[in-house]
Amino acid sequence: ISKILHSSFYILFCLRHFSTTYNMSEAIKGLVNKFGQNNCFLNVVIQALWHLETFRTKFNKWHNHTHDDEHSDTTGTCAHCALTIIFNQYQYGETGIIPPYALRDTLHNVFNKEARFQRGDLDDAAEALEAILDLLHDVVQDGVGEVGCIPHQVFGIELFKQVTCTKCGAESEIETSRHFIEYTYVTPIRLLYEKTKSMNGTKLSFEKLL
Repeated sequence: ISKILHSSFYILFCLRHFSTTYNMSEAIKGLVNKFGQNNCFLNVVIQALWHLETFRTKFNKWHNHTHDDEHSDTTGTCAHCALTIIFNQYQYGETGIIPPYALRDTLHNVFNKEARFQRGDLDDAAEALEAILDLLHDVVQDGVGEVGCIPHQVFGIELFKQVTCTKCGAESEIETSRHFIEYTYVTPIRLLYEKTKSMNGTKLSFEKLL
């Protein structure tokens, strides 16, 4: 049984962080996904990041990223520059249809050797989100640290895990880790929900349960 003792961000896109402050012209905009492009998994991530007010606000004010040989706007490998292009189209573009190609091409270029996130291929949205956050973290200027890293500020998780024997009660030493996304199984969460509900009769929200 894993005990989550502390987490600064419970689930990928917690509803309480969603923004309701954008205007109608921004709300009705959509992302291009023509037949055969298979942009749907990436569009989900872009839309979620845009509508996540804490991320959008901080990202629009984030100017301390840097380029190197691995991540550059000239070689189409900088996720920060690519996402900036798309966010500007969300905010200032006159058309309601936004092409996600800047970020699509960036992922294609960065992960070309691994054959991941290639143009036209369908991939996993959670893995795409994790890859984008890692890329954004990689372009943080030296010396800034986690304090100036938007992915760490919004998605940073400090996780403590401990395994407990259900028979004798013995406990393992606590293991700590820091990352952006925590993957877990649905079944243990459902079982814990039923157990908690039967104990106090109170229906917990998903966030409170986590």
